[in-house]
Amino acid sequence: MITDLEKRVVALEERVQILDILHLEGEYSRSWDFGSGEEWASLFTEDGVFEMRSTVSVAPLPAGQGAKIEGRKALAEFRAAFDLGWFFLHQMHLPSCRINGETAEAVMFFECPIKASDTEGRAAISREVGVYKVQYRRTAEGWKIARRVEEAVLRDSMFYFGRPESKLSLA
Repeated sequence: MITDLEKRVVALEERVQILDILHLEGEYSRSWDFGSGEEWASLFTEDGVFEMRSTVSVAPLPAGQGAKIEGRKALAEFRAAFDLGWFFLHQMHLPSCRINGETAEAVMFFECPIKASDTEGRAAISREVGVYKVQYRRTAEGWKIARRVEEAVLRDSMFYFGRPESKLSLA
């Protein structure tokens, strides 16, 4: 028979796992915005999937086309494609997260200001708002992203023709 104390310990362990997933999500944002493709891809399982739906001109993808990227090598290459001329600043909102043994899932709303520069140094600034639907798997390395689906809900843009400001650095 499970005692009240055992139930409380199980509930506390679940909360700690949710904190681990929140830390993973913080690293997701930091590694995309300021890290490398390899660093970002390492947050996924070896067979991890990142899928974009409802895209609106998200370079290097044309408008209207989504993307499904599978495996760490492909994920790292996908992230690296944004290094030249793109700057992101993910702003994540608190997720709804559920633990189910060795797996978990979350729904997380986000906003992301994006700055892109053309070959002449002119900048376009946009903001994407949407939702991530994420499946996690506990591995020997800890919690990893098994599948992440991005659904953009809104994208607004502003163009200006001055020189773009310097990139923000965490160094």
